[in-house]
Amino acid sequence: MQRTSIYITVTAGRAIAPLHRTRSARGPTRAHKATTIASLGTLQTNQTAAKIAFDAGGTFAVYAAAVKAEDIAHHRRILASCLLNGFQPGIAIQALHDLGTGGV
Repeated sequence: MQRTSIYITVTAGRAIAPLHRTRSARGPTRAHKATTIASLGTLQTNQTAAKIAFDAGGTFAVYAAAVKAEDIAHHRRILASCLLNGFQPGIAIQALHDLGTGGV
C-alpha cells in the first residue's frame, strides 16, 4: 500500500504529527480489479448455463468439458489483465498449467 504523509501545522508553523492516509486504488489496480470481477461474472454465467443444459438431459462429459473450457477462458482473461496492467501473473499461469494447458 502506498501512503502519503500529511502534516498538521500549528500557528507557529511547527509540524505536530504526520497523518497517514491510504490512497485509493487507481489506474492499473482498478482496471485489473474490474477485469477480474467481469471475468468472474462471465465464468458464473457460463457455468450456470452448462449446469442448466446438463440438468435438462445433457451428458456429464459435455458439462465437464464446458466447465473446464470456461475455467481456462477465465484464467486466460486474468493472465492477460495481469500482463497488461503490470501485475505478476504467476497464479493465473499455475491455474492454467493445472487445467492442462501448459500455463498458456
